[in-house]
Amino acid sequence: MDLRRLLKGFRALGSSAPKGRHFDPTPAQGRRPPVSLRALNPEDIPTCQEIYRLNEPGRFPAGFFPEFEKAITDSRCLFIVACAGNEVVALGGISIPRRVTFSAVSLSFGLVHPRWHRKGVGSALLLGRLCLLPAPDPYWKLTLSPVQDAWSYFTRFGFSFCGRMKVAGHDFNVYDALLYRQQWLECRNILNAAGVTGLQALVDERTAADIRIEAARLRDT
Repeated sequence: MDLRRLLKGFRALGSSAPKGRHFDPTPAQGRRPPVSLRALNPEDIPTCQEIYRLNEPGRFPAGFFPEFEKAITDSRCLFIVACAGNEVVALGGISIPRRVTFSAVSLSFGLVHPRWHRKGVGSALLLGRLCLLPAPDPYWKLTLSPVQDAWSYFTRFGFSFCGRMKVAGHDFNVYDALLYRQQWLECRNILNAAGVTGLQALVDERTAADIRIEAARLRDT
């Protein structure tokens, strides 16, 4: 299954009337991960593949690695990385609708190097991706499919089970949460207070990319 079908599945689950719990960013408060955030570059891919392999046992089904490889090179999903100094220690993807016809946003492959587990890096990566979204109006419906031992982590942030989805022949649980404007703003405040850097550059890059895409669309119409 390619990323197009995966995103379609997420959006189908997220297109019904809002029933999810509110996203709560406050579990990330008080954590000070020594990381900066930036967009994933092609030269980061070998390191990201290694991080996947290190997290694979007992979490991802056998033979799922090609789905990860396709996802991190697909332009429809924006991947960012967390860096400690010059070392990439985590990565995560987010699909941001180009038009406001879907309120559902999918988060994918949030992975942290095992050496950096339980240091607040995953929380910074989660909140950082949400900061890339345009301001909610009135909300974004966040959807994700956590690996087997991560569902309890995401329930702390307000995610709740909403259904199941088949990807590459495997069934996955899907969780969702509603991100409203107040909590969206809190994500930025929490990261700034934690000293996480690079966020504004990421937001500026995403905004500039949206402007270029919209200008190209208008030229083609």
